[in-house]
Amino acid sequence: MSPMQRDERTTPPLPGLQHLAKLVVLIEEHLGVEPEDVRMGATLEHDLHCDSLDRFELAQAVESRFGLPSEITDAEVAKLVTVADLAALIEAKLAEREAATWAR
Repeated sequence: MSPMQRDERTTPPLPGLQHLAKLVVLIEEHLGVEPEDVRMGATLEHDLHCDSLDRFELAQAVESRFGLPSEITDAEVAKLVTVADLAALIEAKLAEREAATWAR
């Protein structure tokens, strides 16, 4: 294996917004918005018309679609303002899973 290739068995995934495309599709499906409306700076409430019930349903869908290792709490859902906030929360939850895997 060359130094530029990653060994999936020993190297954790690269950090960042690698799951953004999956998140955009999920938001489109759940909120019925157009792909071009789902921007990192888009607010869930004003730009995407996501009310409090929609946020909780979206959080449940995110847990399921991304296989998150821990539940998104009500407090975490209440803090979500933008798509970027949701993307960052997903990355943090997935990092928890990676940390637990590497700790074994």
